[in-house]
This record gives sequence, structure tokens and C-alpha cells, in this order.
Amino acid sequence: NPSDAGLVGSGHFQSTTLTGQFQTTVLILSADSLDIACLGTWLERAFLAWPNLQYSVALGEPVPGYQRLHDSYFQALRRMQFRLVLPGNAIIWEDPAGPPPEAAFRVDDERWTNLLMHGSQQETGAYIDEEVARVCRQPGISPSQIRAFTLGTLHTILNTLRSAGIPVEHFLRTEDNDFLLLLQARSRSELVGWLKSIAERAIRSVQNRADAMNPLVRRTLAAIETHYATPISLKSLAVQFNANAAYLGQLLIRETGEPFSSHLNACRLRKAAELILATDQEISEVAEHTGYLNLGYFSNLFKERYGVYPSRYRRMNR
Repeated sequence: NPSDAGLVGSGHFQSTTLTGQFQTTVLILSADSLDIACLGTWLERAFLAWPNLQYSVALGEPVPGYQRLHDSYFQALRRMQFRLVLPGNAIIWEDPAGPPPEAAFRVDDERWTNLLMHGSQQETGAYIDEEVARVCRQPGISPSQIRAFTLGTLHTILNTLRSAGIPVEHFLRTEDNDFLLLLQARSRSELVGWLKSIAERAIRSVQNRADAMNPLVRRTLAAIETHYATPISLKSLAVQFNANAAYLGQLLIRETGEPFSSHLNACRLRKAAELILATDQEISEVAEHTGYLNLGYFSNLFKERYGVYPSRYRRMNR
């Protein structure tokens, strides 16, 4: 019975994080025979008496004597990192078995681009909740893989801002860099909150950029998003907007850093990637529905952007 175990030592210390102060307690138990899984189950039942208490408990394996006590302590410290994986209150007494497949925590660059450029903060927040929960559900997921997923998401956000012509050198604040350095000691809820704050600032940056953009450039980018599947061209838009084509092209480069053809191809390929994953259309149909009449040209452009041909992209991501 775990309740028969004797408390032979304890220690308390305060730790401060970005969201407040937390108290850490270390307990040393002694018993003739102690099953760690039984102790973990007993603790889960015991904590039901304090429904409003926020806690995380990590158990080290039993050791034969005081000389090996440090092994159990450091094992408990390592297991405590799994707070990044587990939702809310948790008692952790075993390591997960077997790593999940790499695809399980791959960041969806296209989805993030769509959300940051065209979505709302509410949609983006819901997607972050969904993605973190999905990754954490993977059998065998580890804190290091959660950190890799977080850094991959940050990398995608920054790349999206760069593609939109938004400087990112000063985007991250000091506390964000501190968070990345101390991510090992964070909980899942704090991780989600941090990702949401980064995404919200990114969306505001995109919106501010759009508000400051020349109205002619805004109309051009909006036309690309709407008419990407048609034989749209810089010249046809210039005629539609009663503007000089050369001037419009130069204005687009000055405001966004990219020529008209790059914006058009980026939009078409993004839409193509969505169709490839969301439908069973033939690749030739996808190409036609996104404005490409030459399948070979489309496939080569797609490989340049995504690193693989369209058919392989579908197999890898479904």
C-alpha cells in the first residue's frame, strides 16, 4: 500500500517563470516494497480531493539505497519535462515507448500562410489548439520533439512575414527568446499561449502592412487571390485598373519585394497544394483548375516550391 511508505526527506523552493511563481516540492519516500505505477495511481486518486489545485507530479524509479538517490531524482526531473506533452494536471511515472513517425509533427506551411495572410486571430488560435493537441496525442512524443515542432512553427511564421515583405529582425521580443531558451521547463498550456501571442502579433503585422500598402498594389494582390485560375496577367490588370503596366510592376516590387509572376505562382501553387490534399482530383485536373495548362511546367514549379512532385506530395501528406 503506497500509504505505508514513510516520508524521510523533503525540500521546497520557488521558481519564477514568465507567467508567475511556482512552488516545487521534492519528496523522498522509503518503503520495503513500492510499485511506482501503484503509487502513481494512488496519487491520482488522492489529488481528486483538490479539484482546483494546479499541479504536476513526476516520479523517479525506486533505487536500492541513498547512494543511488540522485538517479531517481534526475529521472523525475527528466520526466517532468513531459508537462509539455500532457494537458493540465498530470502525474508522470513512466516514459513513453517508441517515437512517433516524423510526419506526425510536421508543420503545415501552407495552412499557416493562409491563416496569417487571410485568416482571423480566432481561426488561428483554434488551429494552434488543434495542432498542439494532435501532436501531443502521438504515442511516444517527447519534449524534444515538442520543442522542434514549436521552433518549426516559429520558422514558418517568420518565413511567411518575410514573404509578405515584413522585416522580422525585431519581431521577436526579449521574452520570446527567453521562452525558447527555457522551453524545457514550460507546460503545455503556456506553450499554447505563447504560440497564440506570436501568431496574433504576426497577423497584426500583416494587417498593418496591408493598411499601409498602396491601394493599387492591394487591388492587384486581391485580384490574384480571386482570379488565379484564369489567364490573368499584369498587363490585363493594368488595363482594368487604368494604370501603366510597367509602373504597376515596379510598384508591386517596391511594395512587396516580389514581381507579379512570383505572387501569381505562389497563389496558384498554394491553391494546388490544398486541392491535392483535400480532393482526389487527378494532378492534371488540379493543374488546370489552378491556371496551369502545361502539366510538366506545373509539376516542375511545384517541385521547386515543395521539394517533391505533386503525386509524391499527396502520398507523403495524406
